[in-house]
Amino acid sequence: MKKILLASMVSAVALFTGCEITVENPSCDATWRENGRITDHICVTAPSSVTTARACSEFRAEADYYTSVSGIEDYGCDGGASMVCDGYDYNGNSMTVYFYDSRDARYSCSELLDDLDL
Repeated sequence: MKKILLASMVSAVALFTGCEITVENPSCDATWRENGRITDHICVTAPSSVTTARACSEFRAEADYYTSVSGIEDYGCDGGASMVCDGYDYNGNSMTVYFYDSRDARYSCSELLDDLDL
């Protein structure tokens, strides 16, 4: 009960002071599938939840080209990535992209990030 009360108080203070509550490590985890087989898996984290939400939206828009594309907003990315690249989206917001397909390790971060077109 004390935790609920504390959370309510923090929310009320933020509401009345106009503060933005930031969530640590917002992310978008996306998996592409074709004919039931996973063809690619990446995860994007950024300081801004707007950046990760837009990335998820962009990934889901690619569903026309694939059998299935998930774009799930969450907090944090799984370990085990074959490549981790720091970069910026086209609005200049910083982001980190985790590439889980071992084939991605053949490319440089600049090639992989350019291919994402975020």
